[in-house]
Amino acid sequence: MLSLLFGDSPALLEDMRATCAVRRYEKGETILHQQDETRDVHILLRGRARAYLLAADGREVWMNEFAPGAMFGEVAAVTGEPRLCSVAASNRVETAMFRGDDFMRLMRSHGELGIALSRVLADRLRMTSQRLYHASVESLEGRVLVELLSRAEPCDDVDGYTHVIRPVPVIAEVARKIGSARESVSRVIAALGREEYLLRRDSEWLLKHPERLLALSM
Repeated sequence: MLSLLFGDSPALLEDMRATCAVRRYEKGETILHQQDETRDVHILLRGRARAYLLAADGREVWMNEFAPGAMFGEVAAVTGEPRLCSVAASNRVETAMFRGDDFMRLMRSHGELGIALSRVLADRLRMTSQRLYHASVESLEGRVLVELLSRAEPCDDVDGYTHVIRPVPVIAEVARKIGSARESVSRVIAALGREEYLLRRDSEWLLKHPERLLALSM
């Protein structure tokens, strides 16, 4: 996995493998804590993880989702500031963990790592900008539609339903991701079902006329 992320520089890969420690986490276990002053950096090797903020009222505000190959924790290592958000395992997770001082030493010694970090931060800034745009100009219905369409894949036509969402989304997670209440998202999804844009099954959801849904979301 490290070679896929950072290229085939033997010196960098050897140094990274010698420096990191493999960490394993079970579903729901917290990997990084908001406002913690640790400086560890993680690269996700297996599983998925999510970043979130804890609001003053105890709600979780979705920030990001990480798949294998993602890096997280690097901002605290670079800035020395407390962590901005928490990261928890969405399922069973394995990471390559670097102590903050070791990570900074690797960056000073290997320019490839600095370039990779720049790409990570640029992608994260782009994603944040897109989320701010959607939150500022779209209605709740629009945000739900954009999220559903981002999860949909083409499938064989089933009575006019041409796209599938699999696995079935957890409504509470969708609500956290778009910054809304679970009950509000449930009402939007129920309305899509009544209008026959959405067919809900036990193991999958089917979407009809995605081009119309896309137009409705704008």
